[in-house]
Amino acid sequence: MSPFFFWSVVCFVLGLITGSFLNVCVYRMPRGLSIITPPSHCPECNSRILWYDNIPVVSYLFLKGRCRRCGRPISPLYLVVEVITALLFLSAYLFSDTLPEIMFRIVLFSILVLASFIDIKHFIIPDESNLIGFIFAVLMSALFPYLQGCDVWYMALADSLLGAFTGFLTLGFVSFAGSRLLKKDAMGFGDVKFIAMIGAFAGWKLVLLTIMTASLIGAVLGGALMLFKNRNLKGRIPFGPYLAAGTVISVLFGKSIIGWYFSFCGI
Repeated sequence: MSPFFFWSVVCFVLGLITGSFLNVCVYRMPRGLSIITPPSHCPECNSRILWYDNIPVVSYLFLKGRCRRCGRPISPLYLVVEVITALLFLSAYLFSDTLPEIMFRIVLFSILVLASFIDIKHFIIPDESNLIGFIFAVLMSALFPYLQGCDVWYMALADSLLGAFTGFLTLGFVSFAGSRLLKKDAMGFGDVKFIAMIGAFAGWKLVLLTIMTASLIGAVLGGALMLFKNRNLKGRIPFGPYLAAGTVISVLFGKSIIGWYFSFCGI
């Protein structure tokens, strides 16, 4: 077995395990419950889930998406979270050159998954995840300046902080202007804090690309959902998942996209 294949498998499995833990966080954090205790249990009958029924993906498929005790269906979102997290962890490995870079992206992707699915279910983004992500991004940028494309720690630190400020200011302005024009809240302030955290990871250039990409994805998918499924969804589609998707695209392909754009424009 080649080292490349071995570490690819390791990252994928680690992503499945992390995704299983994120499922716990998605369920408990909005309810103000501890993410440590009690052990995992069925949300319907409250019976404890034994270890062999808690193996990511495998247990869900074996039990056909139902609780062993009560037989009630378990949301397929649990499976989706595990698979998406595993694929993102694998992408972090495939598109990174060093261990700190892999760690940097793994933490970012974990927070993106956590925030996105809480936003989907509850229309909120936890301040705790934003704060933890911001502190981690700033510290890692100072310790490993090349994560921000810099040679010295203070330039990398400045780029990380500037990214957070740029994201906060840009989306904050959009939120304020939209609210004044529509005479109602156009965007939750959680999204503004979310993009600030993302900017601390991505830097000012990629955070702007993230906002543009997220807006494009939101316009296309949001429009399709309202047109083909339910016109009453208008105003109830959270922007957090779109920001997360835009972040993944920007972090993994942003430099190539920006390079192509300037080349296309002849700059």
